[in-house]
Amino acid sequence: MTYGGDFYDTIAAGSIESARVVAPIVHEQFTPATVVDVGCGQGHWGAAFAELGANVTGIDGDYVTGQRIPFAAHNLEQPLPDIGRFDLAICLEVAEHLPADRAAPFVGELCALADTVLFSAAIPHQTGAGHINLRWQSYWADLFADNGRNVSGSIRWKVWDDDRVEPWYRQNLLIATTSKIRHTGPMDVVHPVIHEWGR
Repeated sequence: MTYGGDFYDTIAAGSIESARVVAPIVHEQFTPATVVDVGCGQGHWGAAFAELGANVTGIDGDYVTGQRIPFAAHNLEQPLPDIGRFDLAICLEVAEHLPADRAAPFVGELCALADTVLFSAAIPHQTGAGHINLRWQSYWADLFADNGRNVSGSIRWKVWDDDRVEPWYRQNLLIATTSKIRHTGPMDVVHPVIHEWGR
């Protein structure tokens, strides 16, 4: 599925502010020097890590314009290209837009890009454009575990009550890493803001 400029204009402000809150938290914990943003859109999240000193590359469809970071065009429904290894891969609210049979290979490809992945994807009944594979957070956590990653929702608890961060990030953010990481709280959650949208 492709998205026009109006889509990116609609989400830009929330993405920028969310990234400026979350990126320093992730940076403090993992200090990535190199970052790849998979499904980057215009690159607002990647740009937040670039502001912290990381060398950032983005990947998304060739229909995306106005990128704020260096960018490689690629159809994410196809296997990710070999673009090297990074300290951190970001993939936020992207995987739910890909076919279900792409899920496991896609997670494996993210893990091939970096030992640590900052990941989020829409849960069942979460509204949005082009959602075709809505899964609970534990589904994705299991796929990362299959690739030797320890998975934690710890980042989201740090921003759970922070209104500067869009509620879908507060609900869905996971860190998957080869490092030891403490997991606290339940894996499958619905943020109260998103719960109210569905009522």
